[in-house]
Amino acid sequence: MPKKRLVAKRVKIKDIIEGKYFKQEGFEPNYIITSYGLRISRISVVATVVDIYMNEDKTYGAVTFDDGTEIIRAKYFQDLTPIEDISVGDIVEVIGKVKKYNEEIYIVAEFVFKRSPEFELLRNVEYVQFRKNWSELVKKIREKIKNNAPEKILEEFKAELTEEDFEGILQFFKIENEFSELNTRQIKEEINPNENKEFISPSDEKTILNMIDKLDTGDGAEYSEIMKNSNMTSEIVESIINNLLSDGSCYEPRPGKIKRL
Repeated sequence: MPKKRLVAKRVKIKDIIEGKYFKQEGFEPNYIITSYGLRISRISVVATVVDIYMNEDKTYGAVTFDDGTEIIRAKYFQDLTPIEDISVGDIVEVIGKVKKYNEEIYIVAEFVFKRSPEFELLRNVEYVQFRKNWSELVKKIREKIKNNAPEKILEEFKAELTEEDFEGILQFFKIENEFSELNTRQIKEEINPNENKEFISPSDEKTILNMIDKLDTGDGAEYSEIMKNSNMTSEIVESIINNLLSDGSCYEPRPGKIKRL
């Protein structure tokens, strides 16, 4: 039976760089366990192109990406046509597998697509919600694993995660102490979220709330329209929307739209 292609997990570059890398034997794909218990091998990252390199023979190329959390290189071998139409400054989505060589974790790229700032904003919002949901799922499994066999727990959560995801969570429980320093730093960032970041005033949040009301035609306001009309940086708009979703002031009726409760 042919193997199914691995699902490309939507992650941040920071998840890749700060995760723990595991090399597999044979044809089994290498993978990373992230600091929040997600096993990733094939990934999808949305980021800005900050550097492009191609050798003279055009048999090797490398593109450096920055998504605001970290930077990473994607490498291309033999066929460089996917990167011939992109430029420094473009926002792109790169899909590929994670590899490690000489202590550098990089992406063996399969596809690269140009994306809009609105697409990037939507992906960022989706990522925040995913992280929250995944952390809650890991917490539930942690509690149940104390008194139940793994097979029973996997059966209970089979609608929410694959067997591979479940194995990743169990592996995470064994190595999570290695992330203790990283988690401590993240907790500090959560306590002081605006430290070294752009200041968000209450009036900015009120402006976005009023804009959501104004742009909502019944099924929510489009993220792209909010971005277009806000006169704020994408980082500020993204932070405000994440806050509104987190505190329950708003919700997503469907991807790409936000609505007030």
